[in-house]
Amino acid sequence: MKKLYSLALACAVTLSASAVRPVKGEIKTTRLAQSVEFKQEAAGALAKVKKAPASRAEANIDDVTGSMDWSYYDLMYDGAYSDEFTITVTDAKKGEVTFNLMEAYDIPFTFKGTIDVEAGTFSIPNKQKIGTDSDGDIYFFVTDFTIEGEEINETLSKAASVLGTIDGETVTFTENQIWYLGDPDNAEAGFYMVSAFNVFSKAVPWEDLGKASIVENITYSFFNEADNTKALSTNIKKKEGQMYFCVENPLQATYTLLEFNGASPALYFDATDPDNVIVEFCSTGINVGEDYGILEYACSAFLEDMVEGTLTVTKITLTHEDDQWTLTAPNKSLMLYAPAAGSLYWCPGETTIKFTMPADAAGIENVAVSEDAPVEYFNLQGMRVANPEAGIFIRRQGSNTSKVRL
Repeated sequence: MKKLYSLALACAVTLSASAVRPVKGEIKTTRLAQSVEFKQEAAGALAKVKKAPASRAEANIDDVTGSMDWSYYDLMYDGAYSDEFTITVTDAKKGEVTFNLMEAYDIPFTFKGTIDVEAGTFSIPNKQKIGTDSDGDIYFFVTDFTIEGEEINETLSKAASVLGTIDGETVTFTENQIWYLGDPDNAEAGFYMVSAFNVFSKAVPWEDLGKASIVENITYSFFNEADNTKALSTNIKKKEGQMYFCVENPLQATYTLLEFNGASPALYFDATDPDNVIVEFCSTGINVGEDYGILEYACSAFLEDMVEGTLTVTKITLTHEDDQWTLTAPNKSLMLYAPAAGSLYWCPGETTIKFTMPADAAGIENVAVSEDAPVEYFNLQGMRVANPEAGIFIRRQGSNTSKVRL
Protein backbone atom coordinates (compact mmCIF):
# COMPACT_ATOMS: atom_id res chain seq x y z
CA MET A 1 0.00 0.00 0.00
CA LYS A 2 1.30 3.41 -0.94
CA LYS A 3 0.18 6.51 0.92
CA LEU A 4 0.48 10.15 -0.04
CA TYR A 5 -0.11 13.23 2.08
CA SER A 6 -1.77 16.28 0.59
CA LEU A 7 0.92 18.96 0.30
CA ALA A 8 -1.42 21.59 1.71
CA LEU A 9 -2.20 19.44 4.75
CA ALA A 10 1.19 17.88 5.38
CA CYS A 11 3.21 21.09 5.48
CA ALA A 12 2.97 23.15 8.65
CA VAL A 13 2.43 26.37 6.73
CA THR A 14 3.81 29.48 8.41
CA LEU A 15 3.43 33.18 7.76
CA SER A 16 6.52 35.33 7.41
CA ALA A 17 7.11 39.02 6.86
CA SER A 18 10.55 38.44 5.39
CA ALA A 19 11.07 38.48 1.63
CA VAL A 20 12.82 35.87 -0.44
CA ARG A 21 15.45 37.02 -2.91
CA PRO A 22 15.76 36.06 -6.57
CA VAL A 23 18.32 33.70 -7.98
CA LYS A 24 19.97 35.51 -10.87
CA GLY A 25 20.16 33.82 -14.22
CA GLU A 26 17.88 31.62 -16.27
CA ILE A 27 14.72 30.33 -14.64
CA LYS A 28 14.99 26.58 -14.11
CA THR A 29 12.32 23.96 -14.59
CA THR A 30 11.51 22.27 -11.29
CA ARG A 31 8.71 20.24 -9.76
CA LEU A 32 5.55 22.14 -8.85
CA ALA A 33 5.13 20.06 -5.70
CA GLN A 34 7.19 17.67 -3.64
CA SER A 35 6.35 14.04 -3.09
CA VAL A 36 4.83 13.75 0.38
CA GLU A 37 2.27 11.45 1.94
CA PHE A 38 -1.52 11.61 2.00
CA LYS A 39 -3.23 12.47 5.26
CA GLN A 40 -6.38 10.69 6.30
CA GLU A 41 -8.29 13.95 5.94
CA ALA A 42 -7.57 13.87 2.20
CA ALA A 43 -8.83 10.31 1.96
CA GLY A 44 -12.01 11.32 3.73
CA ALA A 45 -12.50 14.22 1.33
CA LEU A 46 -12.05 11.88 -1.63
CA ALA A 47 -14.83 9.66 -0.40
CA LYS A 48 -17.24 12.62 -0.41
CA VAL A 49 -16.60 13.70 -4.02
CA LYS A 50 -19.73 13.27 -6.12
CA LYS A 51 -19.42 11.04 -9.17
CA ALA A 52 -21.41 11.68 -12.35
CA PRO A 53 -24.09 9.12 -13.23
CA ALA A 54 -23.29 6.70 -16.05
CA SER A 55 -24.93 7.79 -19.30
CA ARG A 56 -23.70 8.34 -22.83
CA ALA A 57 -24.77 10.40 -25.81
CA GLU A 58 -23.57 9.59 -29.35
CA ALA A 59 -19.88 10.37 -29.69
CA ASN A 60 -18.46 12.93 -32.11
CA ILE A 61 -14.71 13.59 -32.32
CA ASP A 62 -15.27 17.35 -32.75
CA ASP A 63 -17.16 17.47 -29.44
CA VAL A 64 -14.15 16.30 -27.43
CA THR A 65 -11.27 17.99 -29.25
CA GLY A 66 -10.10 21.59 -29.49
CA SER A 67 -10.29 23.77 -26.38
CA MET A 68 -11.21 21.63 -23.35
CA ASP A 69 -11.46 21.90 -19.57
CA TRP A 70 -9.82 19.28 -17.35
CA SER A 71 -11.73 19.01 -14.06
CA TYR A 72 -10.13 16.94 -11.30
CA TYR A 73 -9.67 16.49 -7.57
CA ASP A 74 -6.11 17.59 -6.76
CA LEU A 75 -4.69 15.27 -4.11
CA MET A 76 -1.70 17.51 -3.38
CA TYR A 77 -3.70 20.70 -2.80
CA ASP A 78 -6.76 18.83 -1.50
CA GLY A 79 -9.46 20.44 -3.60
CA ALA A 80 -11.43 20.44 -6.85
CA TYR A 81 -9.85 22.38 -9.72
CA SER A 82 -10.18 22.93 -13.47
CA ASP A 83 -7.50 23.75 -16.09
CA GLU A 84 -7.92 24.56 -19.76
CA PHE A 85 -5.94 22.73 -22.43
CA THR A 86 -6.12 21.84 -26.14
CA ILE A 87 -6.67 18.43 -27.75
CA THR A 88 -5.30 18.25 -31.31
CA VAL A 89 -6.28 15.55 -33.83
CA THR A 90 -3.15 14.09 -35.46
CA ASP A 91 -4.84 11.24 -37.40
CA ALA A 92 -8.61 11.59 -37.83
CA LYS A 93 -8.99 8.14 -39.42
CA LYS A 94 -7.34 6.38 -36.47
CA GLY A 95 -8.71 8.83 -33.90
CA GLU A 96 -5.21 9.68 -32.67
CA VAL A 97 -4.78 12.91 -30.68
CA THR A 98 -2.14 14.79 -28.71
CA PHE A 99 -2.58 17.18 -25.78
CA ASN A 100 -0.80 18.66 -22.75
CA LEU A 101 -2.53 18.59 -19.37
CA MET A 102 0.08 21.05 -18.05
CA GLU A 103 -0.55 23.57 -20.83
CA ALA A 104 -1.95 26.12 -18.37
CA TYR A 105 1.38 26.06 -16.50
CA ASP A 106 3.54 26.41 -19.63
CA ILE A 107 5.25 23.07 -19.00
CA PRO A 108 6.07 21.44 -22.37
CA PHE A 109 4.72 17.89 -22.03
CA THR A 110 3.13 15.84 -24.82
CA PHE A 111 0.42 13.26 -24.12
CA LYS A 112 -0.95 10.83 -26.70
CA GLY A 113 -4.47 9.42 -26.78
CA THR A 114 -7.01 7.69 -29.03
CA ILE A 115 -10.68 8.51 -29.56
CA ASP A 116 -12.91 5.63 -30.67
CA VAL A 117 -16.09 7.30 -31.93
CA GLU A 118 -17.99 4.04 -32.48
CA ALA A 119 -17.21 2.72 -29.00
CA GLY A 120 -17.61 6.17 -27.43
CA THR A 121 -14.28 5.96 -25.61
CA PHE A 122 -11.17 8.10 -25.06
CA SER A 123 -8.06 6.11 -24.12
CA ILE A 124 -4.73 7.42 -22.79
CA PRO A 125 -1.80 4.97 -22.74
CA ASN A 126 -0.58 4.20 -19.23
CA LYS A 127 3.12 4.60 -18.39
CA GLN A 128 3.74 6.78 -21.47
CA LYS A 129 6.70 9.16 -21.47
CA ILE A 130 5.45 12.75 -21.74
CA GLY A 131 8.69 14.71 -21.38
CA THR A 132 11.87 15.25 -19.38
CA ASP A 133 13.18 17.65 -16.75
CA SER A 134 16.36 18.06 -14.71
CA ASP A 135 15.55 14.87 -12.77
CA GLY A 136 15.07 12.70 -15.85
CA ASP A 137 12.12 11.26 -17.79
CA ILE A 138 8.55 12.18 -16.82
CA TYR A 139 5.69 9.71 -17.31
CA PHE A 140 1.92 9.68 -17.19
CA PHE A 141 0.98 6.67 -15.06
CA VAL A 142 -1.92 5.61 -12.88
CA THR A 143 -2.67 3.66 -9.75
CA ASP A 144 -5.80 1.70 -8.90
CA PHE A 145 -7.30 2.61 -5.53
CA THR A 146 -10.01 1.61 -3.12
CA ILE A 147 -11.31 3.57 -0.13
CA GLU A 148 -11.84 1.77 3.17
CA GLY A 149 -13.08 4.22 5.77
CA GLU A 150 -10.48 6.99 5.68
CA GLU A 151 -7.74 4.84 4.20
CA ILE A 152 -6.75 4.80 0.52
CA ASN A 153 -5.24 1.56 -0.75
CA GLU A 154 -3.18 2.09 -3.90
CA THR A 155 -1.40 -0.23 -6.32
CA LEU A 156 0.30 0.57 -9.62
CA SER A 157 -2.20 -0.15 -12.39
CA LYS A 158 -1.38 -2.90 -14.86
CA ALA A 159 -3.88 -1.50 -17.37
CA ALA A 160 -2.44 -0.66 -20.79
CA SER A 161 -4.54 2.50 -21.00
CA VAL A 162 -6.76 4.79 -18.99
CA LEU A 163 -10.26 4.63 -20.42
CA GLY A 164 -12.83 7.43 -20.51
CA THR A 165 -16.46 7.32 -21.61
CA ILE A 166 -17.62 10.02 -24.05
CA ASP A 167 -21.01 11.56 -23.28
CA GLY A 168 -21.69 14.44 -25.67
CA GLU A 169 -18.98 17.04 -24.95
CA THR A 170 -17.80 15.33 -21.76
CA VAL A 171 -15.31 12.51 -21.16
CA THR A 172 -15.52 10.85 -17.74
CA PHE A 173 -12.54 8.65 -16.89
CA THR A 174 -12.37 5.58 -14.66
CA GLU A 175 -13.21 6.72 -11.15
CA ASN A 176 -11.07 4.29 -9.15
CA GLN A 177 -7.75 5.44 -10.61
CA ILE A 178 -5.32 8.17 -9.55
CA TRP A 179 -3.31 9.96 -12.23
CA TYR A 180 0.36 10.82 -11.67
CA LEU A 181 2.76 12.99 -13.67
CA GLY A 182 6.26 12.02 -12.63
CA ASP A 183 8.54 8.99 -12.45
CA PRO A 184 7.13 5.87 -10.74
CA ASP A 185 10.70 4.72 -10.04
CA ASN A 186 11.80 8.06 -8.53
CA ALA A 187 9.01 9.25 -6.25
CA GLU A 188 11.48 11.28 -4.16
CA ALA A 189 11.83 13.72 -7.06
CA GLY A 190 8.16 14.64 -6.68
CA PHE A 191 5.18 14.88 -9.02
CA TYR A 192 3.80 17.62 -11.18
CA MET A 193 0.26 16.40 -10.52
CA VAL A 194 -1.61 13.77 -8.53
CA SER A 195 -5.32 13.76 -9.39
CA ALA A 196 -8.51 11.71 -9.12
CA PHE A 197 -12.03 11.84 -10.62
CA ASN A 198 -10.68 13.22 -13.90
CA VAL A 199 -13.12 14.65 -16.43
CA PHE A 200 -12.61 16.40 -19.79
CA SER A 201 -15.35 18.74 -21.06
CA LYS A 202 -15.70 21.30 -23.84
CA ALA A 203 -14.32 24.62 -22.65
CA VAL A 204 -16.44 27.75 -22.45
CA PRO A 205 -15.09 30.20 -25.10
CA TRP A 206 -13.05 33.22 -24.07
CA GLU A 207 -14.20 36.74 -24.91
CA ASP A 208 -11.38 39.22 -25.61
CA LEU A 209 -11.86 42.46 -23.66
CA GLY A 210 -8.80 44.16 -25.14
CA LYS A 211 -6.27 46.20 -23.19
CA ALA A 212 -5.97 46.56 -19.43
CA SER A 213 -3.61 48.60 -17.26
CA ILE A 214 -2.02 46.99 -14.23
CA VAL A 215 -0.08 48.39 -11.28
CA GLU A 216 1.51 45.20 -9.96
CA ASN A 217 2.74 44.66 -6.40
CA ILE A 218 2.22 40.91 -6.26
CA THR A 219 5.94 40.13 -6.45
CA TYR A 220 7.48 43.53 -7.23
CA SER A 221 7.69 44.65 -3.59
CA PHE A 222 9.57 41.48 -2.65
CA PHE A 223 12.46 42.40 -4.91
CA ASN A 224 12.45 46.17 -4.54
CA GLU A 225 12.51 48.45 -1.49
CA ALA A 226 9.62 50.60 -2.73
CA ASP A 227 6.21 49.58 -4.06
CA ASN A 228 5.54 49.73 -7.78
CA THR A 229 3.46 52.73 -8.88
CA LYS A 230 3.80 52.45 -12.65
CA ALA A 231 0.81 51.23 -14.69
CA LEU A 232 1.73 48.93 -17.58
CA SER A 233 -0.42 47.75 -20.46
CA THR A 234 -1.51 44.13 -20.92
CA ASN A 235 -4.45 42.11 -22.32
CA ILE A 236 -7.49 40.73 -20.50
CA LYS A 237 -10.23 38.26 -21.45
CA LYS A 238 -13.21 36.62 -19.76
CA LYS A 239 -15.23 33.44 -20.13
CA GLU A 240 -18.46 34.03 -22.07
CA GLY A 241 -21.41 34.28 -19.70
CA GLN A 242 -19.17 34.11 -16.61
CA MET A 243 -17.26 36.53 -14.40
CA TYR A 244 -14.06 34.53 -14.80
CA PHE A 245 -11.07 36.50 -16.13
CA CYS A 246 -7.56 35.94 -17.44
CA VAL A 247 -4.93 38.70 -17.30
CA GLU A 248 -1.91 38.13 -19.54
CA ASN A 249 1.66 38.89 -18.43
CA PRO A 250 0.66 40.37 -15.05
CA LEU A 251 4.19 40.37 -13.56
CA GLN A 252 5.91 42.28 -16.34
CA ALA A 253 7.08 44.99 -13.91
CA THR A 254 8.81 42.35 -11.76
CA TYR A 255 10.24 40.55 -14.79
CA THR A 256 11.74 43.82 -16.01
CA LEU A 257 13.17 44.49 -12.55
CA LEU A 258 14.77 41.02 -12.41
CA GLU A 259 15.92 41.23 -16.04
CA PHE A 260 13.93 38.14 -17.02
CA ASN A 261 13.09 37.55 -20.68
CA GLY A 262 9.65 36.58 -21.89
CA ALA A 263 6.15 37.01 -20.44
CA SER A 264 5.05 35.94 -16.98
CA PRO A 265 2.33 33.27 -16.52
CA ALA A 266 -1.25 34.55 -16.67
CA LEU A 267 -3.33 35.60 -13.66
CA TYR A 268 -6.83 34.10 -13.24
CA PHE A 269 -9.57 35.57 -11.06
CA ASP A 270 -13.21 34.76 -10.36
CA ALA A 271 -15.42 37.82 -9.77
CA THR A 272 -18.73 35.96 -9.44
CA ASP A 273 -18.96 37.84 -6.12
CA PRO A 274 -17.48 41.28 -6.96
CA ASP A 275 -17.16 42.08 -3.24
CA ASN A 276 -14.97 39.02 -2.68
CA VAL A 277 -12.96 38.32 -5.82
CA ILE A 278 -11.00 35.05 -5.79
CA VAL A 279 -7.52 35.07 -7.33
CA GLU A 280 -6.73 31.39 -7.88
CA PHE A 281 -3.33 29.69 -7.59
CA CYS A 282 -1.07 31.23 -10.26
CA SER A 283 2.59 30.54 -10.92
CA THR A 284 5.01 33.46 -10.91
CA GLY A 285 7.53 31.58 -13.05
CA ILE A 286 10.19 32.85 -10.62
CA ASN A 287 12.51 30.20 -9.19
CA VAL A 288 14.18 31.32 -5.97
CA GLY A 289 16.25 28.20 -5.42
CA GLU A 290 15.97 24.81 -3.77
CA ASP A 291 14.90 26.23 -0.40
CA TYR A 292 11.81 27.92 -1.84
CA GLY A 293 11.12 26.61 -5.36
CA ILE A 294 8.98 28.36 -7.96
CA LEU A 295 6.82 30.93 -6.20
CA GLU A 296 3.04 30.81 -6.62
CA TYR A 297 0.41 33.28 -5.46
CA ALA A 298 -3.29 33.47 -4.67
CA CYS A 299 -5.65 35.60 -2.62
CA SER A 300 -5.68 35.08 1.14
CA ALA A 301 -9.31 33.87 0.96
CA PHE A 302 -8.20 31.05 -1.37
CA LEU A 303 -5.32 30.07 0.91
CA GLU A 304 -7.16 30.36 4.23
CA ASP A 305 -7.52 26.59 4.67
CA MET A 306 -3.75 26.08 4.31
CA VAL A 307 -2.91 28.09 7.42
CA GLU A 308 -2.99 26.59 10.89
CA GLY A 309 -4.93 28.96 13.11
CA THR A 310 -6.88 32.07 12.15
CA LEU A 311 -5.93 34.05 9.06
CA THR A 312 -7.25 37.60 8.68
CA VAL A 313 -8.62 37.72 5.14
CA THR A 314 -8.48 41.04 3.29
CA LYS A 315 -10.91 40.95 0.39
CA ILE A 316 -10.26 41.84 -3.24
CA THR A 317 -13.03 43.81 -4.98
CA LEU A 318 -14.18 44.53 -8.53
CA THR A 319 -16.00 47.85 -8.96
CA HIS A 320 -17.16 49.82 -11.97
CA GLU A 321 -18.47 53.16 -13.15
CA ASP A 322 -20.43 52.54 -16.34
CA ASP A 323 -18.09 50.43 -18.50
CA GLN A 324 -14.86 51.25 -16.62
CA TRP A 325 -13.87 48.44 -14.24
CA THR A 326 -11.24 48.32 -11.49
CA LEU A 327 -9.98 45.29 -9.61
CA THR A 328 -8.37 46.34 -6.33
CA ALA A 329 -6.15 43.96 -4.36
CA PRO A 330 -5.19 45.85 -1.16
CA ASN A 331 -2.13 45.26 0.97
CA LYS A 332 -2.17 41.70 2.41
CA SER A 333 -5.01 40.50 0.22
CA LEU A 334 -2.58 38.39 -1.83
CA MET A 335 -0.01 35.88 -0.62
CA LEU A 336 3.04 34.22 -2.13
CA TYR A 337 3.50 30.50 -1.56
CA ALA A 338 6.97 28.91 -1.54
CA PRO A 339 6.25 25.18 -2.12
CA ALA A 340 9.69 23.87 -1.21
CA ALA A 341 9.63 25.71 2.13
CA GLY A 342 5.92 25.16 2.76
CA SER A 343 5.64 28.85 3.71
CA LEU A 344 3.33 31.74 2.86
CA TYR A 345 4.36 35.39 2.59
CA TRP A 346 2.12 38.45 2.54
CA CYS A 347 2.27 40.50 -0.66
CA PRO A 348 2.93 44.09 0.42
CA GLY A 349 1.53 47.02 -1.54
CA GLU A 350 -1.65 47.38 -3.56
CA THR A 351 -2.27 45.87 -6.99
CA THR A 352 -4.89 47.33 -9.35
CA ILE A 353 -6.13 46.20 -12.75
CA LYS A 354 -8.29 48.55 -14.84
CA PHE A 355 -10.16 47.60 -18.00
CA THR A 356 -13.20 48.38 -20.12
CA MET A 357 -16.23 46.09 -20.29
CA PRO A 358 -19.91 46.85 -21.01
CA ALA A 359 -21.89 46.59 -17.78
CA ASP A 360 -24.45 44.26 -19.38
CA ALA A 361 -21.65 41.84 -20.36
CA ALA A 362 -20.92 41.26 -16.69
CA GLY A 363 -24.31 39.75 -16.03
CA ILE A 364 -24.47 41.26 -12.54
CA GLU A 365 -27.03 44.00 -13.00
CA ASN A 366 -29.43 44.56 -10.15
CA VAL A 367 -32.04 41.89 -10.84
CA ALA A 368 -34.75 41.18 -8.33
CA VAL A 369 -34.68 37.56 -7.28
CA SER A 370 -37.31 36.11 -5.03
CA GLU A 371 -35.89 34.58 -1.88
CA ASP A 372 -38.51 31.88 -2.37
CA ALA A 373 -37.04 30.80 -5.71
CA PRO A 374 -35.58 27.28 -5.44
CA VAL A 375 -31.79 26.91 -5.36
CA GLU A 376 -30.26 24.34 -7.71
CA TYR A 377 -26.65 23.14 -7.90
CA PHE A 378 -24.81 21.71 -10.91
CA ASN A 379 -21.28 20.33 -11.26
CA LEU A 380 -18.82 21.79 -13.78
CA GLN A 381 -20.08 19.34 -16.40
CA GLY A 382 -23.61 20.77 -16.11
CA MET A 383 -25.07 17.80 -14.23
CA ARG A 384 -27.53 18.56 -11.40
CA VAL A 385 -26.21 17.70 -7.90
CA ALA A 386 -28.78 17.14 -5.16
CA ASN A 387 -26.46 17.53 -2.15
CA PRO A 388 -23.22 19.25 -3.21
CA GLU A 389 -20.13 18.74 -1.04
CA ALA A 390 -16.40 19.47 -1.23
CA GLY A 391 -15.87 21.19 -4.57
CA ILE A 392 -16.80 23.90 -7.07
CA PHE A 393 -20.42 24.04 -8.24
CA ILE A 394 -22.74 26.23 -10.29
CA ARG A 395 -25.50 27.72 -8.08
CA ARG A 396 -28.75 28.83 -9.78
CA GLN A 397 -31.62 30.65 -8.10
CA GLY A 398 -34.27 32.08 -10.39
CA SER A 399 -32.41 33.98 -13.14
CA ASN A 400 -29.20 34.38 -11.11
CA THR A 401 -26.34 31.97 -11.67
CA SER A 402 -22.99 31.96 -9.85
CA LYS A 403 -20.00 29.67 -9.29
CA VAL A 404 -19.43 28.72 -5.65
CA ARG A 405 -16.89 26.68 -3.68
CA LEU A 406 -18.32 24.45 -0.94
